[in-house]
Amino acid sequence: MAPFLSENEDFLPKGEDWIAVLGAPACADGNASAAIRRRTARALELFRKRPASRLLLLGAAVANVHPEARVMGEWLQARGVPTSAIWIETHTRSTRDQAELLTRLCRARRPRSLIVVSDRSHLFRTRLLFLFHGHRAPGLVLRGARRPKRLKTRLKMMVYESVNIARESLHFASKGLRKRWEK
Repeated sequence: MAPFLSENEDFLPKGEDWIAVLGAPACADGNASAAIRRRTARALELFRKRPASRLLLLGAAVANVHPEARVMGEWLQARGVPTSAIWIETHTRSTRDQAELLTRLCRARRPRSLIVVSDRSHLFRTRLLFLFHGHRAPGLVLRGARRPKRLKTRLKMMVYESVNIARESLHFASKGLRKRWEK
């Protein structure tokens, strides 16, 4: 397999369409987890409708030694996506980091559109994080992957997201209070 274009911002020309896939833990053996397969399948669907788009894959090795973005890239490459269309970022460790990075990249590179792909239960928190980081680009679109079939998995995802929405809200509220206190 050809090497990916890792973290070279020059690869992201101004005015193009971007499809960004937020990270999810890979399997311990380095294979794509169900979450990675759902998200990358949705991204592949979108990419086939917009073959001139750039795929931005985000995610460090958080749950194990396998970088999430690299596993996603290998999955997409195995399904015919050329490496020339894939940009890999392997340092962000959370949705917050990924929203911050994408907001910074959008300000610098000004894409025509940004489609962010994640699980559906994750999209509300993702939108909040983009707003917290000041992302105001009109071209931001969030797209959810197909829902897991098992009800138990969907319920676990909803509880996880609810807890994280509260955690992120507290983080940004305390950050705002700290700024006011310092004035």
